[in-house]
Amino acid sequence: MCGRDSIISPLGSAATPHRKHRNVIAIDNQTRSEISRRKAIEAALAILTRDGVGGLTFDALSRESGISKGGLLHQFRTRHGVLCALLDYQQQQFEQISRDYLKKEGSTKAEPILAARIAIYREAIKQPNSVARASLAALIESPALLEDIETTD
Repeated sequence: MCGRDSIISPLGSAATPHRKHRNVIAIDNQTRSEISRRKAIEAALAILTRDGVGGLTFDALSRESGISKGGLLHQFRTRHGVLCALLDYQQQQFEQISRDYLKKEGSTKAEPILAARIAIYREAIKQPNSVARASLAALIESPALLEDIETTD
């Protein structure tokens, strides 16, 4: 998949560059979009940690992320879209923590799923821009977001 003319984006996906000049490589639109989305999510987490849910505006997000307001509106369309993206990010992050924990420690625990959930909570409270706190703020702001979350019990 990753040949000599491919690069790996900071998000880990392969991107096929387009040659503009002999030594200049530009990434494709999808990869650029993924990078922008990730920057915006990280900026939203910082804003929520620092300013609370009331501080999460497109203007603040634009300042924090360095992405134009138009670019953010293209990515998320509404504030609700930003909050949904934060919840999706949180769910992916927690699932990864659980997978890593179960792979490393699961076979040694009497209740591996319970132990993995405890590991998720321990990891979440250590984070400086906690996804868990951001998710809670998002749910307080918009309780309807709970309807979008699938339970995996």
